[in-house]
Amino acid sequence: MKKALSITISMLLLAAMLVSCTPGGSGGNTNKFTLQYASLGNAYAFSNESGTKLIVFTQISDPNSLSGLNAAIGANGQYLPVAFDKKQNSNSSDTGNYNAYNFNNLEGYLFNVTSGTAKSNTTYLIVKDSLVPQSSLLANTQNGPVVMTHEQKVDMGNAKGRAANQGWILASFADGRQLILAGFEPQGHNYLMSIAIKGKDGKYKFMDYPATSSDPSSVWRVDDQGILDPTLFAILLCADTDKGFTAILNWKGAEGEVTLLLLDDSTVFKDQDIGVSRYWGAY
Repeated sequence: MKKALSITISMLLLAAMLVSCTPGGSGGNTNKFTLQYASLGNAYAFSNESGTKLIVFTQISDPNSLSGLNAAIGANGQYLPVAFDKKQNSNSSDTGNYNAYNFNNLEGYLFNVTSGTAKSNTTYLIVKDSLVPQSSLLANTQNGPVVMTHEQKVDMGNAKGRAANQGWILASFADGRQLILAGFEPQGHNYLMSIAIKGKDGKYKFMDYPATSSDPSSVWRVDDQGILDPTLFAILLCADTDKGFTAILNWKGAEGEVTLLLLDDSTVFKDQDIGVSRYWGAY
């Protein structure tokens, strides 16, 4: 009787262990980390010439919160440890240009790079590493932009309802999703560029950037000849947040840069119009 009872108890314990290790079971991983969209914040900064310091140039509603930020996210998966230093006031030598040459003259909040080196004159997003850990960011499985094939452009053009004449895959992810830069055939003076997310189901969602220009040599940027350049788009991060797929990119021009934050909330892929940009002049 004791032996039978012992066997029964052992079987019950084994069953409990199996349930606790089964995905979706009552004892499964209920503490899976979900990146909160709000944790990304608005602390955008750029680096000095040597890459040892960063200066936050955006409006910060609570400057005291900056002391808790300790990581800088840059292009191509760069994730640097940083530490808040101090508030820097502008001086009489300030040219108003947000570039490395004017770094020491600008008003902003300084951070020291405590390990590694930032890329010179480059925009970063500064976050708290416990809220935005590196592991929460989606890894890009390709190295640099990949030119889309004719077949891929035809497929995308069919989805858009307008023939695509330019296209690059900016990022590919392990689950099959892709982040795409696309240009479409002009219609008179009307031009169209889109940043698109291609889902696991093969369907596209487009964020459009139309332009109207009577001068085909300057459409989205001065002297761009109406031709997109994927190397001018640097991905700061892509992540799945509580609000949906989120991508942050820096779009560079001849004399400045704009930072784009795009969100796919399962219905639309939309630029959140965060109003972050840098004018650096003839740098």
